[in-house]
Amino acid sequence: MSVIMNSARPKYRMKPILTVDSYANGRLDSRVLSVSTVRGLKLNVVSVRKFNALQATAVQNGIALSSTGDYRSFAQQEILLLGRYDRGHFPNRKDYNLVNGVIWSLKVGASMAAVPGTSNHGTGRSRDFAEMLNGDTIPDSLSVKTRQWLAANSPGFGIYFEVPSEDWHGTDFAGDDMSLAPRVVEYEAGQAGPIIPVFAPAVGQFSLYPFDPSKATLRLTDPPMCSDLVSYMQGVMRVKMGYAIMVDGWFGQSAHDHTVWFQASHGLKADGICGRKTWARLDSFA
Repeated sequence: MSVIMNSARPKYRMKPILTVDSYANGRLDSRVLSVSTVRGLKLNVVSVRKFNALQATAVQNGIALSSTGDYRSFAQQEILLLGRYDRGHFPNRKDYNLVNGVIWSLKVGASMAAVPGTSNHGTGRSRDFAEMLNGDTIPDSLSVKTRQWLAANSPGFGIYFEVPSEDWHGTDFAGDDMSLAPRVVEYEAGQAGPIIPVFAPAVGQFSLYPFDPSKATLRLTDPPMCSDLVSYMQGVMRVKMGYAIMVDGWFGQSAHDHTVWFQASHGLKADGICGRKTWARLDSFA
């Protein structure tokens, strides 16, 4: 673990979550899982409160905090193992797992994964944090500023970073003991930050996109650009502006023309290129 995260190392033993701890790892019932505000991923119903409050507070402080991994079922853990490890023993590999008496060797350049049924993602208490950059979520990489903010703030939400090699991996250590997560209680009492919806731009749910100041430039190309960032732009125009534009994620001629109309209506250079100034105006409507 980097020196930056030292203050966010666990300060106490992980506290139980009675509604969850009776389940086998990776086999949580849907009734004890809840959709997180980040990208529609799931955490257990107790831990999700802590992560949602932490994320909303981060956004309020100008940090576009997102996630690339929350609860992982047993089947998902198996898929991760198969994708990152080779069956058999290969000398000089970085990591090895023993699964049902069989050795698995980490593939060169791959990130480590737990033996299925032992992952700390399998209880819905852990999250792999990420940041949004240029309209995309960047896995396994947090800026120094964001790590400093998490190190200083996450313990107040009951969240600690216990994996030495993964600065992005946070875990709910407070569990049912909310006295160990005082900032969650404060947040929920006063809603001291924005609630971030899952990403569904066609119905006006934009997740973290309005808070990301460094979005990529969109323009008409051949073939056309296609991404969630385009869907966000189209969603704002359709839901917030009333434009008759499809939310399909393609920056084709229709998206170009609507961008020109939007720019002309708001005192911007009407070139059909969605850059910094156009994004700033669109974000204000979102």
